[in-house]
Amino acid sequence: MSTFIWYPKTIDSNSATLDEFVDKVFYGVRQDSTTGRVTIEKIAGDEPISLPDEVTNRPNDYRNWMWTTNTFRFSWDANTGRLLMEVL
Repeated sequence: MSTFIWYPKTIDSNSATLDEFVDKVFYGVRQDSTTGRVTIEKIAGDEPISLPDEVTNRPNDYRNWMWTTNTFRFSWDANTGRLLMEVL
């Protein structure tokens, strides 16, 4: 599986560069702090992506994110209520 997780403060000359993400699709998970609603965004192409900083946690920030060349299918487990992610 070729999944890349990038944290803005960790890119340096010895780690991943932005060029490694050019052909990937971005998946971002947000959770509304007032309603609990979870949103999964899939962004491909040249649309800008705003990642949260490490200090300030704003209500509309991504809680988790990744870049990948894989395709995912998301569903809810009816027995546990957990979100399932299947790599296709």
